[in-house]
Amino acid sequence: MNKLLSLFALSMAITVLFSCSKNESDNPVIYSDKVVKVSFTNTIWYTKVNKYNDSLWFGNINLKIAGSTNVDKVLIKTFGDGEISFADLSINTLKEFNQDIGISFSIFDLSPSGKEVTSGTVLKAIKDTDTLLVELNSGILKY
Repeated sequence: MNKLLSLFALSMAITVLFSCSKNESDNPVIYSDKVVKVSFTNTIWYTKVNKYNDSLWFGNINLKIAGSTNVDKVLIKTFGDGEISFADLSINTLKEFNQDIGISFSIFDLSPSGKEVTSGTVLKAIKDTDTLLVELNSGILKY
């Protein structure tokens, strides 16, 4: 019986892991507390490499994020060359958001092409005095 429960728990954990990394518009991933709710229908992480000049390259990590909420303000943490800030996500009148946002960038002396990287961010949903923090992680990406 313990083996059956362990197998079931493992299969549920794998299901949750994969559902958070896919585009699940029919089964949104929902985070909520008693007041604040955020639902993600799309979270796609990707990288871009831009050559600045003969000796400098920029490696960018972006996140395409879409969903809905019941709040008036959604912020997402961004990083750039050591500077940390929170950027506003635009919310329409239906309380939906759909945005492609730069999460971080790095400067390289040589092309980072093929280099593996992971990233993460924090989404902050604010309604009156209540705040919900949601951690989002990219998994392994390649430049």
